[in-house]
Amino acid sequence: SSSLPTLVMYFCLFLIFLTYAQSENRNYRIVFDKAKISYVDTELFEKFEVQLVEINNRSCIDAAQILKQRVESLMLHAVLDFWKGNTQHMRVYDINYNWCDLSDWTGKNRLIKNYGKALLKFAAMKPKCPLEANVTFEVKNLYFDEMDFPSFVPLGKFRSLYEYVVDQKTRASLLIYGRVISWADS
Repeated sequence: SSSLPTLVMYFCLFLIFLTYAQSENRNYRIVFDKAKISYVDTELFEKFEVQLVEINNRSCIDAAQILKQRVESLMLHAVLDFWKGNTQHMRVYDINYNWCDLSDWTGKNRLIKNYGKALLKFAAMKPKCPLEANVTFEVKNLYFDEMDFPSFVPLGKFRSLYEYVVDQKTRASLLIYGRVISWADS
């Protein structure tokens, strides 16, 4: 099929995206278009909020969570899907990692490592378990610094799913939609 070589080509581009070190200035930027909370277990979460804000021509995420009860361990199921054009879809990752163990995320792949780096940079406090009840975990103005990524990243759309799992049960689910666009188009 003629689409198989194209799919292989995009897979190779994403491997480059994930593995090569950054060098010169980036000609793209990462834009968040929509954040959607699709499920929250209100027996566990007192508060689970996410909103997008625009600061200095940059898309940012503000989020806050408060638990009603102490949580010994929290797993995060993360999925990133990417579309180049309207039809070429690629699942970049579909992984589970321990929210409480920062070393668990950094070893997964470069994108998760960059997510962890951004999260720690913009979080009011580091996540550590057990997660206590009635304590606000807050992230303000989170964005991804393009200099943390390779110089070439394909332009397209993405959807990122985050499922918060406690005791092998999904307790909250968040979808973030966005784009990788050329600086010239921003």
